[in-house]
Amino acid sequence: MGKQRFKIFMAVVVALLCGAAGQGEAGTPVFGNMSGLTVPASYKVTNLDFSAIAINDAGQVLSSDCRFYDKGNVISIYTPVQPCIGVGLNNAGQALVFGGYQSPVTYIYSNGNLTQLNTAPWYSPSWIVRPEGINDSGKVIATAEYSGWLSYSVLFDTVNGTSTNLSAMIPGVGYNGPRTITNKGDVSGWYWDANYSSQGYVIRSNIFSQVPYFYPVINDNGVTVGNRSVLDPVTGTRYEHMFYSKNGMEVDLGNFGGSYIRAEAVNEAGLAVGYGAYNPTINGLNYGFVTDGRKLYNLNDLVPAGTPTISTASGINAYGQIAAGVILTPITPPVTTAYPDIAAGKVSLQALDYDFGVKALHYSLNGEAEVVEASGAATIQLVPGVTNTVSYYAIDNADNVETARTITVNLDTVPPVTTPVLNGYVGQNGWFTSAVQVALSAIDNSSGIARTEYSPDGVNWTVYTAPLNITASGVTTVYYRSVDTNNNTEATKSIAVSIDQAAPVTTAVVSGTLGTNGLYTSAVKVALSGIDTASGIARTEYSVDQTTWTAYAATVDIQTDSTTTVYYRSVDLAGNVEAVKSVTFTIDKTAPFIGSMNPAANAVNVPIASSITIIFSEDISTGGAFAGVALMRGLTKVATLNTVSGNTVTIKPVKLLGKMATYTVTVPAGAVIDAAGNNSAASSFSFTTGRR
Repeated sequence: MGKQRFKIFMAVVVALLCGAAGQGEAGTPVFGNMSGLTVPASYKVTNLDFSAIAINDAGQVLSSDCRFYDKGNVISIYTPVQPCIGVGLNNAGQALVFGGYQSPVTYIYSNGNLTQLNTAPWYSPSWIVRPEGINDSGKVIATAEYSGWLSYSVLFDTVNGTSTNLSAMIPGVGYNGPRTITNKGDVSGWYWDANYSSQGYVIRSNIFSQVPYFYPVINDNGVTVGNRSVLDPVTGTRYEHMFYSKNGMEVDLGNFGGSYIRAEAVNEAGLAVGYGAYNPTINGLNYGFVTDGRKLYNLNDLVPAGTPTISTASGINAYGQIAAGVILTPITPPVTTAYPDIAAGKVSLQALDYDFGVKALHYSLNGEAEVVEASGAATIQLVPGVTNTVSYYAIDNADNVETARTITVNLDTVPPVTTPVLNGYVGQNGWFTSAVQVALSAIDNSSGIARTEYSPDGVNWTVYTAPLNITASGVTTVYYRSVDTNNNTEATKSIAVSIDQAAPVTTAVVSGTLGTNGLYTSAVKVALSGIDTASGIARTEYSVDQTTWTAYAATVDIQTDSTTTVYYRSVDLAGNVEAVKSVTFTIDKTAPFIGSMNPAANAVNVPIASSITIIFSEDISTGGAFAGVALMRGLTKVATLNTVSGNTVTIKPVKLLGKMATYTVTVPAGAVIDAAGNNSAASSFSFTTGRR
């Protein structure tokens, strides 16, 4: 390499050994299995006579020298530019290789065809493109180097023939490179920051993040695995530890005593593989490892005695098979998967074993005699209308026995039936006069009830756990349905809950000719109006004695001169009865009239010292014409003092009356009025005095 590139390389080495930016102390272990899987107790070793570096889910293998293993056949991939170097392998069977060291050319081998990757505009005399990985959709990540000065992370899309410079979102000095690409297109890698210190990066959903690991690898389920320098508090020396992180949790997995450790791959289940160094005081050799996020496992401890040293592990497929120079297959019992088909009324069983193969599948339907199927697959016809139980397990050719399992399948196709029960004070016409509890009861005579649910609108559903308490006035609609354990859903039903807890309100309006003192001088009409905002008015009624009630249909007419009380109330459709109300009024249509006078009309021999009194039919007061009340002797008006008290008008002459004289008393209309303001009629009478 050039001098400048050598200086940069040495800067990275110094940064790694001395603990530059991005490093940290040993973290507190987070106990538990973060991947959700465990490492098997042992592996079967398959030696393909070449150094396996990658293995896909179909068991195809790629070697470092471009040999491709597929179903027992070994194919040597020949590239026009030699030597051929194997890089990666995806689940579509595409092998990523390159030819040549100094000016490498990238190729993709698939189904016997070798296609050169279009690396333009990066491939030129000044640029060197080295592939690093390929995902299942054929996207390739590569390092593009420019004369030792620049190193870029580049993504090539083999379908569209495009390339993306990922370095545009990676900070630092323009020196970076990728490590892994996931099937979602997320990328991990390394870069140099402004201080020329090596850092790790992850790009998920086109969002860049720095991670505290030097060379991280990732999967699509949020797992990141990588190395970081950790200070040994005893020796004061920094060593690389392996770290495993997921969902914000991190485990320091440590190492096996050596100075460095690297992760190479992690599958979607979260099992990661890589290599590291032993303690140099022991033998100084490398070792391959596997981890489930709980601890590091040395692969040499998990293979049969006599197996050559496994110094690296560079690939792992979904089934846990590891490419480690040799192929390591977990020695585990077979796994049987049950596929129920409710519509067809059957269950299909498929047993798989990736190490020794399936020897036999054993199953039983509803406790009947066990059936053995050597093919490892079976289709079982279920009994209709009942709950079927299928028990099954498989045995592989190494006599590993799978733990027996069962699947329960109900061929129920009839939805459940839900019944509502309303509890509350029942009024009239289907209305309740209290809060109402709605209890839902569901029955399913086959698979059983999975859940009952309710909704206020038939759209947003809530799981029913206890009776619903309805308090709102008016009509509330409750929608409900149930689902059985076979996922049969009842058609949506509804019930209207009608609540009216309030009595109606009646208003009385009194109309007539209003005189004085609140008295009416005409007949009176009483108009009643009832309001009920919930159930509505059933009837309004009135009474004048609170004993006999009459349904109100039109205004109540009161003609009689008297004080009258009209009692009234309304009843709503729910049966709520309003508390009795009343309105009281007095009618006085009759004007005051003269009942008697003293002296009487046409009286004779009236004493000359007499005062004249006029007694009316009721209490009176002076009216507008009271000044016209007069005592006349012929045409002469006699001076008098006129007063009103109670029902009496008193006319007192100022002087003695004349002897043997005739006098006339004149009371004009309106001279007096009663309490209602009725005017008295005009009247007059005469009398004659005596001799003394």
